[in-house]
Amino acid sequence: MTAPGADQATGPSIFISCGKPATSNLDEWIKQATTNTSGTPEANPLTYSNQKNVIIGGVNGESMDIEGSGQGGIVVKGREVAAMVTPQRVVFMVGVARSDKWDETAAYFEAVMNSITFFEPTTTPTANP
Repeated sequence: MTAPGADQATGPSIFISCGKPATSNLDEWIKQATTNTSGTPEANPLTYSNQKNVIIGGVNGESMDIEGSGQGGIVVKGREVAAMVTPQRVVFMVGVARSDKWDETAAYFEAVMNSITFFEPTTTPTANP
């Protein structure tokens, strides 16, 4: 999601994704997600700080502040939240904005994070699958 007038590289934007993790341990997933594995500083220019426990959709998760250079060297700030919904499903959410816009964007990030719910889908049998 991007705000009206947002820049594709520097936001403000909020990204939410869910998928099957390579590990069923949240701490290991966070370590993999925040580690620069390419060997070059350009590949992962973000720094992560202020890691703390949060609740997202009733599930225990972790939150981290992020800061670094976006495309074109513009400094961005933001927040990343991750939670293991099940041992086979991780959800993560990233909010980012230019450093001078993050304080106003953070309230929207929190509102979206607090609106998330998880549920088991129900199936309805049909005559034609």
